[in-house]
Amino acid sequence: MNVLVVGAGAIGTWLSAVIGRCGHWVTCAGRPPFVDVAGRDGITVQMADERGGMRAWTTRNFRAVSSVAEAVEASEGGGARPHTTPCWCVSKLTM
Repeated sequence: MNVLVVGAGAIGTWLSAVIGRCGHWVTCAGRPPFVDVAGRDGITVQMADERGGMRAWTTRNFRAVSSVAEAVEASEGGGARPHTTPCWCVSKLTM
């Protein structure tokens, strides 16, 4: 499965990390600061474990892009896998 997540806020970033950790390829569209950092460092998630401690994991099974058009262009002409599942994680749509 190749998932396109549009909206790399808190929920979109977390969803991208979880899907990537499950072994699927994720393209995550977000703002330029996110694209720069996530593209370089991956997405790290910290969560409380069942004993009250913290555990962290990083996923790099994704591509960070700054627009949906960039994601589609990469999958159509750039040799990347086509997106099979879109996921919109945005607070509001402006038309």
